[in-house]
Amino acid sequence: MRKKLYLSIIDQLRLIQQDDQGKYITALTLDDKKSVIKHLDIWNNNLQYIEQEVPFPTPALFLQFQPITWEIRSKGLRAADVAVTLHVVTSNIAPSNHKSQYETKAFEFLDLLDAINANLYGLKGDFFRNLVSTTSSTDHDHAELIDSLETYNVQVTDTSAVKVLPTTYVAPVVTTGFING
Repeated sequence: MRKKLYLSIIDQLRLIQQDDQGKYITALTLDDKKSVIKHLDIWNNNLQYIEQEVPFPTPALFLQFQPITWEIRSKGLRAADVAVTLHVVTSNIAPSNHKSQYETKAFEFLDLLDAINANLYGLKGDFFRNLVSTTSSTDHDHAELIDSLETYNVQVTDTSAVKVLPTTYVAPVVTTGFING
């Protein structure tokens, strides 16, 4: 279930592009060359030891599954409200000084966060219902990289343990005759 949810989310995020005016849009079809998010992966404390990490292009997005509390249903079916946190890692391009010529560039990462929210809002699939944004946390202690956190909740149904019991038909054996006794 987690793999399918992860793939559904990243497939949707890969559709974010910029139009000719630099505004973020959600494309109808995927064109990897135009995708704004350059790196998508599972979160593994990727910024903790950034000097030892393999470099990744930005903007990058890492998905982190929060702990899941399952509600057990019948016959191996389980369901849960799942929280996923997106680590949106962008480069700190310029100072945000009010009089700075870079002011618009410095706040572009906030436009990307809004585009991600608009892109993901209401996303649903055959095993999950309506992804909804619940919390946002802006990184106010950054250097070269800004790690913005966006958390979404979604109701999921997991059928990975459902067993399909074979249906076999056993023909009755009928014998006729007398029993000697």
